[in-house]
Amino acid sequence: MTGQDTLLTLAKGKLNITWDDTGTNARLEAILNDAIPVVCNMVGLVYSYTVQEALDEEGEVFDFSAPSMERNVLLNYISYEWNHRTDIFRSAYWQEIAACRQRHELLAAEAANSTEEAEDSTEETEDNDEDSTEDADGTDDSE
Repeated sequence: MTGQDTLLTLAKGKLNITWDDTGTNARLEAILNDAIPVVCNMVGLVYSYTVQEALDEEGEVFDFSAPSMERNVLLNYISYEWNHRTDIFRSAYWQEIAACRQRHELLAAEAANSTEEAEDSTEETEDNDEDSTEDADGTDDSE
């Protein structure tokens, strides 16, 4: 079962849809496909329209089918969309949205800091390599 199939099954369970109908399945799948980029924006994930996947702060694919706060927000958003009530969704779930967003912002900052530290380390190594090309009298032999 793919991640998309898992999400559809979970959404059906959330909505108490126990029947299998082509029209119902098509509507639910359309809602799911539209909901993922919206929820990504809310919770601080990036949605790549190129690969049509949610990406985390490190550029890795985020798996909404795995248990998480983000999945909970997504399934609740789908429920509100199913009932044509997304206008009140944010006010009902602002705490969960804010918690997810804060966590992803923190992880993004940590990822940016580790990237900067790696770049600084590379620059120091290059500086040390340049210093080693000088003679003992301080002249540069690299020219």
